[in-house]
Amino acid sequence: MILQVGSISELVKRLQEFLNIPADGVFGGATQRAVKKWQEENGLIADGVVGPQTWRAMGLATTDSYERYDVGQNVFTYKKKYLPKDEYFQGPTKKSWIFLHHTAGWENPFNTIDGWAGDPRGEIATEWVVGGQNIRDLSDDYDGQIVQAFPTGGWGWHLGTGRNTMHMESVGIEICSFGGLFYEGYYITLENPRRTVWKKGKEKTYYTYTGVIPNSEQIELLDKPFRGHIAWHKYSTRQVESTRQVILEISKRDGVDPKLGIVQEIVKRGAFDAFNLMDRELCERTKGMWLHTNVRTDKNDLYPSKEMVDMLLSL
Repeated sequence: MILQVGSISELVKRLQEFLNIPADGVFGGATQRAVKKWQEENGLIADGVVGPQTWRAMGLATTDSYERYDVGQNVFTYKKKYLPKDEYFQGPTKKSWIFLHHTAGWENPFNTIDGWAGDPRGEIATEWVVGGQNIRDLSDDYDGQIVQAFPTGGWGWHLGTGRNTMHMESVGIEICSFGGLFYEGYYITLENPRRTVWKKGKEKTYYTYTGVIPNSEQIELLDKPFRGHIAWHKYSTRQVESTRQVILEISKRDGVDPKLGIVQEIVKRGAFDAFNLMDRELCERTKGMWLHTNVRTDKNDLYPSKEMVDMLLSL
């Protein structure tokens, strides 16, 4: 595949060694910046993406057959776990929007779909679910696993905006993540009148809304609070890459342009303000890709993770 933000492979490691930066095999923001600098210095388009032209200019190709599949090809792989037919709307409907969500829950995408199947509120679902790491111990059995919850053309309730065209003609992607984290001394309001307050400690201990304490490597701290939270359950690098793959697959399959919508707003406003933007009329007018935060003030999916933002801008 083309190497860009979210890519994970030995070829990324070789690229990083060539660029003389820390070589962990994960293409993140630092690698993207190093690639852009090299491209500028060598008269190439500085887009931070290592495609065949950049790869040839770097002179890194060898005779190994596997490189043909790592550079220049993008194979979309996923699993299916379809909901019962009465748990989604079969459609088919034309698709004009993509919406990104997180589950506010655990890492297993198959369990997420089982939860929707048992939800008494009806046809609750998104077409795609992307698994993650276990928030406690970093186990990665489901990290980056892509699962389709119902066949192409179907749809489920996922926006909470009523029965409208945008709802019925959008494809939802659900990322397994608990979302915003709380800390000791912080009031947690779930549903009135339920409210929990944690005892204060000498150091901040972060919790999910269920009271689970995350592994420290699963926490991302922002420079300022986003929708009431400074700490977040971090999206994994594999999740970000898998999300990119699903977005590109939807774009190819349904003709939805992911550069329209939230990407335009990031360029215009900056990531924080674009993610925090709530303008349902704008989303309805602008077919493309948006976040759940953009149509509901009470939602916080997605948060402006730097790795996620870099990926969106690279589309």
